[in-house]
Amino acid sequence: MPTPPVLSSNVKRQTISGVYLHDLFFEISEAIGYTFEIADTYREDLKALVSLWTEQGFIEIYSENSDRAYGRVKDSNSAQNSSPWYIGLYHARLLATGEDDPLIVIVFETLDEDEQPTVVASLRFMLDHDDMFGAKGREKFNVETMRAIRRRIDGFIKRGNEHSQGE
Repeated sequence: MPTPPVLSSNVKRQTISGVYLHDLFFEISEAIGYTFEIADTYREDLKALVSLWTEQGFIEIYSENSDRAYGRVKDSNSAQNSSPWYIGLYHARLLATGEDDPLIVIVFETLDEDEQPTVVASLRFMLDHDDMFGAKGREKFNVETMRAIRRRIDGFIKRGNEHSQGE
């Protein structure tokens, strides 16, 4: 397991009581471009990240790229013009090597356990950086293209939320 990075004032900790792959994780990942066969090749990486967060009992949230480190998440709504679609969404790099792709999209859910609210990390799906934030170059600066990307991602989040509420 990698050495934990130094905690800076720009990094916050979200206490969690658990981490889980959402029931639609592989289905939504596939709709975005990660077929089950491809996503399954990352199974050990997913287990490692889930284990890290579970053992820590918290997930660190960074805002400055200089604080980026394995196991930390970034608020996806920090990108310009991402509201309202990315409110409450976080993303993390899956690989300990620090590569941009794939990313894991996370939602913190508050559950009521024994009349005590607890927070769990729901891993919703995996995708490439460009699928969530646009390709470098012109696409990132095209308002309509970025709005379409954000609406699409929001649709996947809503689909997962509806599924969870219907259980």
